[in-house]
Amino acid sequence: MSIFHWIVGLGALGVFFFTGYMDHWCAKSKSSNYYEEKKTPTGKGFRAANIPDSSEYDQFYSGLNVR
Repeated sequence: MSIFHWIVGLGALGVFFFTGYMDHWCAKSKSSNYYEEKKTPTGKGFRAANIPDSSEYDQFYSGLNVR
């Protein structure tokens, strides 16, 4: 192997480790105050799903499935 291959290989490893370190350094900790505040926003209550009764359309859709 030539010296060029070693330089390129070490450079690639350096970029790999640098990227992993920066990702770890910039990531938000799940125990941080920011995460805790954004996980449960204030002023928002429970939202119940308002699903309408679809039984009135059952006869129409069952007719479409008949061959």
